[in-house]
Amino acid sequence: MGSGVQESRIMRHRKNNFACPVRGDGTSGGFSLIEAIVAVAIIAFGVVALVAQLQASYRTTSVNRETNKAMAHLQAGLEKVISTPFSDITTTYPGGSVVSLNNIESSDLLASEQITVTYADAAADPLQVTVTVQWRQFDGRQRTRTLTTLRTR
Repeated sequence: MGSGVQESRIMRHRKNNFACPVRGDGTSGGFSLIEAIVAVAIIAFGVVALVAQLQASYRTTSVNRETNKAMAHLQAGLEKVISTPFSDITTTYPGGSVVSLNNIESSDLLASEQITVTYADAAADPLQVTVTVQWRQFDGRQRTRTLTTLRTR
């Protein structure tokens, strides 16, 4: 008798030709609409948080990549200036002039990248050489990095 009662309960609660298990209180198992909505909301919140984290990570990676590239170009520009004979530095690279890096492809340059050289006192010995790189970051902000060294005869 017990199995026949259970079987009739399952038969009475058929939905879409699938038998739904019946709880002891006579209600069918499964998720209610409220439970499903809460579950979807929690998953959506997690996905939104993950996307925001990925976006922040991408931005940080892009800034670091651009800064590293700019520093490499800046070091190359400084090496080019200080490898010039001392007596020719200020004539070859007058204060405020742009240092061109011929060995760097134009596709490798940053947006609006410019490397300039300045001197504290162009007639001094030792000569304080300051090389500055400026570029526009991927989000449009202007960035600057500077290296300074002394060069003597």
